[in-house]
Amino acid sequence: MRGLLGFRAQSMGGARRSVPILVQQALTSASSSLVTKEDCIADIFAFGADGSGASRASGSSGGAGGAAGYSRLALAAKSLIAWNVGAGGLSTGNPGNDIAGQAGGDTTISINGVLLGTAGGGPGGLVAAPAPRSAATGFQINRYGGGSAEAGEFGGASGADRGGGGGGFSDMFEGAIGGAGGEASPPSVPTSASFAGGGGAGVSQLYSGYGGSGLVVINLYRLA
Repeated sequence: MRGLLGFRAQSMGGARRSVPILVQQALTSASSSLVTKEDCIADIFAFGADGSGASRASGSSGGAGGAAGYSRLALAAKSLIAWNVGAGGLSTGNPGNDIAGQAGGDTTISINGVLLGTAGGGPGGLVAAPAPRSAATGFQINRYGGGSAEAGEFGGASGADRGGGGGGFSDMFEGAIGGAGGEASPPSVPTSASFAGGGGAGVSQLYSGYGGSGLVVINLYRLA
């Protein structure tokens, strides 16, 4: 297994050119695994789950967005890629009580039984301070998820009294970003932030928004 900086491409002046051909793919919020069918290049994206918002009479914060990690690797045939996807933090709320949000779970990737990286889940909202950022480790590129009212690194947007945005890769891949954080609101039932965006705060001690699930995207390419 070795890391790659990019696909090899040659000039159009008659020389042979390497063209990536997608041969296997996984896009899922469920934990699972796959075995490579042939030698390939693997583009691996992992997004941590998101924290839910806090519930308080006033001053509570939204949950943080999940972090994101990316690696491009050269893998041999019959390599095992396994992943565990974090679950979003559950909604909180109980009239008459101030309750902090719940943290989202980490999303992890392993290659042949060896941990490749961890995209950390977003911390839950706090009743007296903003939720901090989440972090990713181990990947070739690691991006943070935004804390309360903070956009994710090259990822999802946020704003005042909202959940944090998820980390992403908008600078590298079009559309590869985490979701925006949820809005602060006093819903009578829990509401969800978008994938990889922290849940909004609950006001008037009613239900906070719950955090979105993590996500794994794996694209396996043959060069021909």
